Amino acid sequence: MAPRDTRTRILEAAIALFNRLGTASVSTNRIAAECGISKGNLNYHYRNRREIILDVFSLMRDEIHGDWANDDRTPTMAHMRFMFLRQMHMVCRYRFFYRDLVGILNDDPLLRARYNELRERRMAALRRFMLALADQGLIALPADADTLDRFLTTSWVLSEHWINYVETFGEAIDEGVIARGYAVLINLVRPYLTPAGLHAFEAAEQADAD
Repeated sequence: MAPRDTRTRILEAAIALFNRLGTASVSTNRIAAECGISKGNLNYHYRNRREIILDVFSLMRDEIHGDWANDDRTPTMAHMRFMFLRQMHMVCRYRFFYRDLVGILNDDPLLRARYNELRERRMAALRRFMLALADQGLIALPADADTLDRFLTTSWVLSEHWINYVETFGEAIDEGVIARGYAVLINLVRPYLTPAGLHAFEAAEQADAD
């Protein structure tokens, strides 16, 4: 088996185990067993759990930098719906990362720096997208910068930590949970939509339902 294929198997097994059991409860021995490889083979690719988590984050970052880079070029209600659902699906797929975020970042200064750099870039991209909607008359954003920053920060916190909130009730994470998280995000944005924006949003919802 090619080294790249083995690394992919290791990462996929680690994500599944971390999501189910949490990062602190999963050893590299457990990950190797899940992959059906020897501990020595795993250590050839990753010296420890920290390196595995760093590579999982790299998967997330590459997905965001690649597929999400041009969101502000499509400032429509339909694309806003797509963005919110995409974010919820990503947080669900990598939910261990957000569940254990503080401990993970405290354990790895390099990962903390990369995560904060990604957050700054995504917040800037979200701002550009929302401002582009405002330029089209689809959303009436807060006029002062501080209030706008709080609005954007609230949307970020909701999207990253909705799954954490649901898991405190012991709920299984499924499409229904993702749909509810999406609805919470929409409820945050809806009061800011102009009549034209609300009409466009409802049309986008109807188009997806048909």
